[in-house]
Amino acid sequence: MGDDYTTTCGSHDGEEEQLSWTAPFSGNFTFDTAGSYSNTTVSLLNSACSGTLACMDNDPHEALAYTLTSGQTVTISVDGPSGDRYELSIYGEQCTDSVDNDGNGDTDCDDASCTGDPACPP
Repeated sequence: MGDDYTTTCGSHDGEEEQLSWTAPFSGNFTFDTAGSYSNTTVSLLNSACSGTLACMDNDPHEALAYTLTSGQTVTISVDGPSGDRYELSIYGEQCTDSVDNDGNGDTDCDDASCTGDPACPP
């Protein structure tokens, strides 16, 4: 693809990789590059790659959280230093199904991923 996409929150000299991903349910999703060999920048773009929905430069390590609807397709762009590999994990929490969707031990509104969800009162 080349190093031809500059994010709104940072960029690296390596070639970014972009992949298409569709939300399996409506909920809050976390896009995490923990375990990568170096600092990465993660951007979520609309499916046409014409607009940035969210972006994070994980230095220090952060994870990008974003709310998606069931069937919504986004493009995930991951950029890092030239030649470095990355690991991308995607976790989701549906805030109204009484299930621990992301496997962290918390369900629905008790899960930090659901903070700010309209189904969860402050």
